[in-house]
Amino acid sequence: MRILIKFIIVFLFTGCVSSPDKKETPSVEENHVKRTEMVKCTGDFYITNEKELEFIQECAEVEGNLVFGLTKFFQIELPVTVSISGYLVIGENSLLIDFSAPVLKEVGGYILVTDNPSMKTFKMEKIINIAEHFVLGNNGTLVSFEVPMLENVGAYFAAGYNTLIKTIKMPSLKKVNGYIIISENESLKDLSLPVLEKITGSFMIGENGSLGSIDVPSLKEVGKDLGISGNNALV
Repeated sequence: MRILIKFIIVFLFTGCVSSPDKKETPSVEENHVKRTEMVKCTGDFYITNEKELEFIQECAEVEGNLVFGLTKFFQIELPVTVSISGYLVIGENSLLIDFSAPVLKEVGGYILVTDNPSMKTFKMEKIINIAEHFVLGNNGTLVSFEVPMLENVGAYFAAGYNTLIKTIKMPSLKKVNGYIIISENESLKDLSLPVLEKITGSFMIGENGSLGSIDVPSLKEVGKDLGISGNNALV
């Protein structure tokens, strides 16, 4: 089982969830004419500079995909964005310390937060629904992760190779229509999913050397494999 978990987590974070190529995602300059007076911004946005960031910060709704990749930002905030119809990617931002989307409630695609080595805080206090998957990986200085209002993940949730992360908390999460895999987070001490009732896929917790607590008191159904191994501090 330990080998299986290792294989899955390596495949997940090195293969199928790489950030979309910039060439596939038009810039703000190509899409600015599609923004309406209702502050609904239509198009796929690849944010790389301050001008583009200022533009997207005024969008309450994004009808399309939104990517922050290879930027030089220290901080990214989406102060008024309530929904994104496509995917949201925060990836390979070497200087990024803080990301915040305080009023974002729904993402119609997936969320990737990967390869941000300086990230210390990630805040999505209002997110309720993610239609596809959520991946949190290779964020070397992130200490904690909490999405207090998230209720549903439409595909899978994966967290791995976050070296300093100590807590993962999703206090409102009820159902994951796929699998949960949490692996190779060497400082993780506390995993809390207190109202989670159903996982349609597998539930795999592996190689988190400091993990001492897994709180899933409401879990009633795991559709496929249940694997917990290599968590040496777990008693």
